[in-house]
Amino acid sequence: MATATVLNETQFPIWCPVFHLHQPPYDKETIGFYKECASRSYSHHLDVLERHPAIKVTYNATGTLLEQMNEHNPELVGRLKKGVERGQIQLTSTPYNHPLTPLVIDQIGESAVREQIERDLRLKEDWFGVRPNVFRPPEYAVSDRTVDLASEYFDYILLSAPTFALAGLPEGYAVKRGKTTLVNVHQGLSGFLGSIAGNFRLIA
Repeated sequence: MATATVLNETQFPIWCPVFHLHQPPYDKETIGFYKECASRSYSHHLDVLERHPAIKVTYNATGTLLEQMNEHNPELVGRLKKGVERGQIQLTSTPYNHPLTPLVIDQIGESAVREQIERDLRLKEDWFGVRPNVFRPPEYAVSDRTVDLASEYFDYILLSAPTFALAGLPEGYAVKRGKTTLVNVHQGLSGFLGSIAGNFRLIA
């Protein structure tokens, strides 16, 4: 394992809001759940960004979500692309179908994860004209092999605070491991924002 070096606050930004957007594939009997999310969440979120162009955010949008969005709400994909082109929205990468990456590596092999990552990268390059350099593991589940593999593709990997602790990594906003920066997600703040998400219409 590469040596880990803590980055201080002057070397790495403290505040970077990352919104996780995912829906599993639905069939004709369950697609209504996706449609409800699209109207109550995704569309409204883009409304807010369009009204407040100074706000910049990062979206971790999975391939399965984007494919369904393109099929049922292509206008949302268009609005998302405009946000990317304005420099208001940054896209991360994540395995296309949102699998638990360490389990896939252990049970199937690294090639299956590579296929998932490369499929996600191709979609975002083809649809949005960008190649993300940030990786968000599904459920923040990682292993040494996951980090090593992702480091071949990305400059930054988002990790949860418990992952930092379990891995014995030094406390800090970010840690340099080889050429890759491991970024510590603030779960306390994330949980707080999630708790008020139901009132988002009131505050936005």
